Amino acid sequence: MKMKIIKNFSLFLFILCFQSLIAQSEYSFEDFDYPEETVTWGSKSKSTYFIPMGENQRLLTGSKLFLNFKTSEVLNFNKSFVTVAVNNIPFSTKRPSQDGNSIDFQIPLSQRQVNSGFIRIDVISDLKILDEYCEVYNEGAFWLRRLGTSQIVLNIKENKEIQSNTISSYIKQVKAIYLPENPTLTNVKYAAYIQFYFKNELGRKLEVKTLPKSLDSIKSKSVLLGELRNFDDLPGKQSITQGLNSEKGLVKLHHLKKEDTITGDAGTEPVVVLVTGNDLTGFEKAAQSFLDKDILQSAFTSSYQVDQGKDLKSYIKDDYQEISFRNLGVSEEITEGVGKMKKEITFPKALFPPGLSKLSLNLKFAYRPLKDNEAAYVNIYMNDVLKYSNSLNNFGSFDDVLHFDSVEFRQQNNLKVEYYYIPEGGQCVVNPSSFYAQIDLNNSRFVAEAFNKREQLSFGTFQQHFSKNKTNIYWDSPNNPQDISVIGELLEVFNSDILTKEGYIYPNILPLDSLQSNINSHNGIIITSNSTSLQEFESSNAYVAIDKDKYYFEKEDFNRYFNIQYAENIALNQLFESGDKEFMFIYNPKERPETLARLVQDIEESNFSSSDIILANENNSYSFSLRNINKPDKEEIEGDFDAFWKNYGIIIIFGFLILMIVLLIYIFQKSQESKNSIIENK
Repeated sequence: MKMKIIKNFSLFLFILCFQSLIAQSEYSFEDFDYPEETVTWGSKSKSTYFIPMGENQRLLTGSKLFLNFKTSEVLNFNKSFVTVAVNNIPFSTKRPSQDGNSIDFQIPLSQRQVNSGFIRIDVISDLKILDEYCEVYNEGAFWLRRLGTSQIVLNIKENKEIQSNTISSYIKQVKAIYLPENPTLTNVKYAAYIQFYFKNELGRKLEVKTLPKSLDSIKSKSVLLGELRNFDDLPGKQSITQGLNSEKGLVKLHHLKKEDTITGDAGTEPVVVLVTGNDLTGFEKAAQSFLDKDILQSAFTSSYQVDQGKDLKSYIKDDYQEISFRNLGVSEEITEGVGKMKKEITFPKALFPPGLSKLSLNLKFAYRPLKDNEAAYVNIYMNDVLKYSNSLNNFGSFDDVLHFDSVEFRQQNNLKVEYYYIPEGGQCVVNPSSFYAQIDLNNSRFVAEAFNKREQLSFGTFQQHFSKNKTNIYWDSPNNPQDISVIGELLEVFNSDILTKEGYIYPNILPLDSLQSNINSHNGIIITSNSTSLQEFESSNAYVAIDKDKYYFEKEDFNRYFNIQYAENIALNQLFESGDKEFMFIYNPKERPETLARLVQDIEESNFSSSDIILANENNSYSFSLRNINKPDKEEIEGDFDAFWKNYGIIIIFGFLILMIVLLIYIFQKSQESKNSIIENK
């Protein structure tokens, strides 16, 4: 009996351990950056979804795709069909239910349906309308709506059999960064950089931790970040030190002890990857190599040394005067169907210099040449405003330039290219021919044409302003892991609209006491718990002054504003200018990581786009503007004058010359009259 209990308990432990390697999760389409619901129009339509899978993940039995659709009530249910294909293989075709005009699919998923790291899902519709309604409803009644209840259930197993004996394979599995017990500002800087880079380039969200007193408790799949002198108890440290020259960086897979206490294997799998050096210069070179995906993924070795690092300080984001759709990351695809079809393209305003007022679009696409009895139209929308509409000719090629000079550009803008195709005989005809079109991504481009107004500094425009000059982050907060993660989030905000991967912006992180020596040469982001840091600037530059628990608010269009003494310290984030440089002042009086995180995370909130100050505590935040947004500044006045002079300068000069000629003639005539009068009097 006792042996039976032991066997059952052992079986339970085995199942528990096995299940720990398997994760079943339910995902909505929003989790993969698709809208909660989508609607396709037209009698024939096709929509495609890509579900990403990790390289070390395998789909197990139990993974399923649930698709729920709603259709138009006036469809001919016996002649309307929807087909779902997975990885280009049709799985099921159904017609709408006659009682609820709905269609539901439940499709099992397996590992063999994963191709190039994605599961591809195609939804193809072929809809018909009852004859008595077709001529009345026509295009507007052909629609298929994917409901928000659709979901993907993934039963995933992490593949533990992948050998991690090279850096290139190991970095795809890392989960954490360990820093020395008392990290320096340089440690903090590179931990934040690496955390940000791995999240954006490798899809790995790394946790930042402090090195424990015993290295045995370090978990596998980790990065040890710091100089070799920071790791006193590191096994084999002496041999590493002797084999590494000064000012050289080292990246190395390393066992913490002969037998891996995590896996129980004797030297079969490295536990950590060392990013280190004998001195500060060497360490920085090694850490900089961890910010280059090409270097990491081509490191088919267990170690490498770095002689020359990567310059992170010189990069300033270039403003695009023009950018092609391909550089925007638009996917290459054919739009196909009958009736209304669309292709949507989003782009951030921050791609262009501040004050964008006029944008042109060179749009080029090819389409199926039309027959004599067919008709097709193209409609162009910018931020849901119709800007262009025209019929397509029979030649199969469209190439035109459109100008957007009366659009209120948003932080994220949406261009919609809508095709409307009417087949021969209309959409009610049986088996109509399909229309298809494809945009030329290389030759279709946006071109910035005018910058008449200078946008005032706000949380909606700070990326455009700050990325024009080199920026430093000045830091005097505690170097704890939670605060380091906040710096990573700040880098995320700073780089959120950068599309070219050849260079992220990595602001240098410096101690607060170096602010004064850089105040006239760099933009600055100040993160501090010391309210006197603002005294480095003239009082007229900032809109909030702080004296212990007193807050002095100023506002441009008021002679006086509020002076307030709060019962508890409130954190703030404010933007202001000093000379020709921009600054962000983040004040966290109680040094609470939760409050600091809120001040950074709220920067990108849409309701903060025109604000220049955020007040917050751990639970709440609010933003508003202390600048007079209706007050024109000197550059705007000069810009308006330059534009006026460019348009009307010649006319003004010509008019002035005519006026001078008329005046000279008038003076000459008066002079002659006076002369004649004098002669007659004599």
